[in-house]
Amino acid sequence: MNEKQRTAHSADNPYVKRTPSRIAGELIVTGDAGPGRSSSGKKIRQWHPAFFAGLQIEFEEEKDNLIFESEHQLGRKPLGIDVLIIRKDESILPQKNIGKIFRRYNIVEYKSPADYLSIDDFYKVLGYAYLFKSDTAHVDEIRIAELTVTLICHRYPVKLIRYLRESCGDAVTQREKGIYLVEGEKIPIQIILTSRLSEEKNLWLKCLGNPLESARTVERLAAAYRRKRKNSLYEAVMDMIIQTNTQYFREGTDMCQALEDLFDEIMGERFKKKLENELEKEVKKALEKEVKKELEKEVKKEVMARIDLATSQAKTQAKTEGRAEGKVEGRIEATTEVILEFLKDFGDIPEELRSKILMQRDTDILGRWVKLAARTDSVESFRMAMNG
Repeated sequence: MNEKQRTAHSADNPYVKRTPSRIAGELIVTGDAGPGRSSSGKKIRQWHPAFFAGLQIEFEEEKDNLIFESEHQLGRKPLGIDVLIIRKDESILPQKNIGKIFRRYNIVEYKSPADYLSIDDFYKVLGYAYLFKSDTAHVDEIRIAELTVTLICHRYPVKLIRYLRESCGDAVTQREKGIYLVEGEKIPIQIILTSRLSEEKNLWLKCLGNPLESARTVERLAAAYRRKRKNSLYEAVMDMIIQTNTQYFREGTDMCQALEDLFDEIMGERFKKKLENELEKEVKKALEKEVKKELEKEVKKEVMARIDLATSQAKTQAKTEGRAEGKVEGRIEATTEVILEFLKDFGDIPEELRSKILMQRDTDILGRWVKLAARTDSVESFRMAMNG
């Protein structure tokens, strides 16, 4: 399975369960993809998040009976099923054409357009199915009759189909456009070719990774997107579709114009959304600034109250001493204590500065220093201001 580091576009979808665990009677889907580059350093398109979103879109009408889980892990080792779909209520039969064979536990393997479905891939996925069956707390907790396998790819797997027919004796028959049933294995298997799916029934998976066939297809896609433009699943698939059809922008055809219109519409929406977000940030900043101003006013009031209190205490102390000298000394001592108390809020006070304050006996100078200490924003600022 290629393109690891799975990322499901599920933030806005309450039907997506992101913790890797098996839940009996639920439908769980595991998506496989993540940012990365090839060994040559070339940027790799991340198909699996878009596919994961597209698969959820396909089953949108049945979503009430389905739960999608990102990254379902098998056992303790990092063996991951691309998508695991578990039917919550087995009495409700699947209506979507690509889910007709579904039983309770349905394992899905996805190959991106650049990849190929090989014979070994076939057996690997069967191995996943058998491992999934055996990885339970109780013997035969998951019955073999409850499993199905779906292999989804872009190109027709000629070698695999020939091998299944000639070497395995399996019957491979086309049930409808792009959907082939493999009969002869213990587990029901279907192979889905996205390039051959019906545009009417499977628009999003059909367009994902396949060249858009006509301007009509683009218009149909745009109409479907407009109805769901706020849904992150549709956005994920549409992003990939636009990326893989950029060559049409240069052809000067009806297809080119249709794509440009769609692209302009999507980009216009995103620009508007970004603008709204930026505006919201600016409003928030402005509000925070106003709140800060009000807080500063309250702090200044509190500082002045502390100055008045210190002065009052100094007067009281001087009065109780009963002597003029005592009054002056008491006021000086109280004032120096207030100055040092203010400066302590900004950290350690240098000994030289502390001594200078304590040695000052001029009440007018001390009064000026109290006001400076109340308004300063650092010890250094106070020191420079008192010498100024």
